[in-house]
Amino acid sequence: MPENLELIKSTLDEEKALSFTDLKEMTGLCNGVLQHHIHNSEGIVKKRGAVLQEGACEDCEFRSICEDSCVHKELNKESTGTVYKLLKEGLSQADIARRLDLSRATVHYHVEKLRDMDLLQGRTQ
Repeated sequence: MPENLELIKSTLDEEKALSFTDLKEMTGLCNGVLQHHIHNSEGIVKKRGAVLQEGACEDCEFRSICEDSCVHKELNKESTGTVYKLLKEGLSQADIARRLDLSRATVHYHVEKLRDMDLLQGRTQ
């Protein structure tokens, strides 16, 4: 049991915050084990739809914009996080679509999602 808790904590250390499903996938632990540790272990909390270590929000750069959903949880989603990183590098939506072999509509969907989370301002090409 202590090994499972340590695995959960070390995974959260690396990723800051994850959805329950992503945490399950990354750790390989079953629902019951994860639920037990989330609900019964000091230091692990479920907040804004994410599983994270207690106090993680206090030092988070996105703390002021997380209202309904944890930004880190969303950025940990492969496509959304990758699109965000590439936009921050200055790539256009068209360049991102080509690089990731996605349709422009899919990239635009992720851009709008990032805007809804207040991670992007202004116009992106």
